[in-house]
Amino acid sequence: MKLLIVDDEKLTREGLCSSIDWESLGITEVAGADDGLNGIAEAKKNMPDIVLSDVRMPRMDGIRMCAELQKMNPELCIIFMSGYSDKEYLKSAIRLKAVRYVEKPIEEEEVAEAVREAVRLVSSALVNKEKEQKSAQRETEILAEKLCQPGRVTEEELKRFVQTNPEKPCAFSLLIKIYHQSALSSTVFSTLNGIVSASAQRHYMKCIGCDRQNAVYVFHIYQISGYTDAEKKALGAEISEELMKHTVHFHIVFGKNTEGLMNVYGSYSSAVIELQNCFFSERQEVRVYSSADSDSIFPAIPEDEDEKSFRKALLGGEKDILSDLIEKKRKNILSGRGLLPNQVRDLYYRSFQAVSETESLLGMKGISNAAGDSNWGVVSSCESIFELDEQLKNRVGCFLSMLEKRSETHAAVAMIKEYIANSYTNELLSIKDISEHVLFSTSYVCTLFKNETGQTLNQYITDYRIEKAKELLLDHRNRIGDISKEVGYADSNYFGKIFKKQVGMTPSEFREKTGF
Repeated sequence: MKLLIVDDEKLTREGLCSSIDWESLGITEVAGADDGLNGIAEAKKNMPDIVLSDVRMPRMDGIRMCAELQKMNPELCIIFMSGYSDKEYLKSAIRLKAVRYVEKPIEEEEVAEAVREAVRLVSSALVNKEKEQKSAQRETEILAEKLCQPGRVTEEELKRFVQTNPEKPCAFSLLIKIYHQSALSSTVFSTLNGIVSASAQRHYMKCIGCDRQNAVYVFHIYQISGYTDAEKKALGAEISEELMKHTVHFHIVFGKNTEGLMNVYGSYSSAVIELQNCFFSERQEVRVYSSADSDSIFPAIPEDEDEKSFRKALLGGEKDILSDLIEKKRKNILSGRGLLPNQVRDLYYRSFQAVSETESLLGMKGISNAAGDSNWGVVSSCESIFELDEQLKNRVGCFLSMLEKRSETHAAVAMIKEYIANSYTNELLSIKDISEHVLFSTSYVCTLFKNETGQTLNQYITDYRIEKAKELLLDHRNRIGDISKEVGYADSNYFGKIFKKQVGMTPSEFREKTGF
């Protein structure tokens, strides 16, 4: 809080400045002046909250000075000092609602107490003023919200909150769509309201605003006799320049002109229509509603002629073809236009589903989206066709990457099976031998093989040996003891136990059952 000390006695000014602990009283800045005229000049420069002033001074006395200062700031708190107990001065002090009248010679504690009281009054007034401002702001926000729909505001209600010049009846709505608004501030509407209000004021216009769903902020501009599309774009460029300082992504959209603020809902509706077209444009763009852009109403969603080609390319892992088809999809939609945003989302959803269905067809484990969302969850969260395009490219990129790894995995498993087929007769065959052959760690080989085949490596080796043993048992000339060694078991008794466990009968019983 700021304090101004005005006294023609230098010793009094400097003594007060140095002898009192102002900070403990809540005073952060102390300035001084030697008479009423210099006091006004100093007040204009520093805008004090409290004035501690002598009454009698040369050129301009304290009473006249404080009367002028209260015109500048009605909330100003005044404390008078004087060595004269003149009734007229006391009356003037009362008229100016002075907090205290301190008699000279000055007592520091008396001044400190007077300032403490002034600080309390100023703080209380600031709190009340802030509450009033918030209440008034909320009321205008509610009014701006109501003006977005016909018949929700009466003439009397409008006049109660805003004053309009009947000679300047034109009004229009301005929408600002903010993307990733956390980059702006925690009070986005307050920031935008300040930017738009300042721009409107520079152009001798007024505005009231509110925030609506999906980070769309509405401002109704009025007090104008007319405004061309070119002027709207110039105003939008001015606002855009300010928004770019906050490194946010946005669209600025202007609705058509309407006859007066009471009918501004028509401008708001046209701006909403134009905002849909932002789905097809890059960010940081200023758009003005044109009736020519709204001719296509609810067109049918076209059949995607390239869907079969897209699915075929997915199956073949054809990266270049997929890239070309995605690019073609975006260009076709942008060149044809006429579609609504959700219809475009539906077209991209089909492509996302094609990826998921191809994964299932190939027996691949599903590729999760970035945040684990469903395909429609990802698609519906996109704010533009460019985001949809980027998301589809990422999704297909992940699919191709997984497909490539899957191919590598299949090659590694094939190498393992081939090595086992060539080495199963070796009774010392181990997982370590296999891992060294395929150049992977033993733990990775075991995990990879189990994930891809559903069997452990040891189980596969056992099954492979037993199957080979069955083939040999079909030939009566092969002795069971020799068969045991041929399939990698040096101990024929151990081979017999393993065979019975796997097949449910001994090698001899198997031979008898098969007719030998």
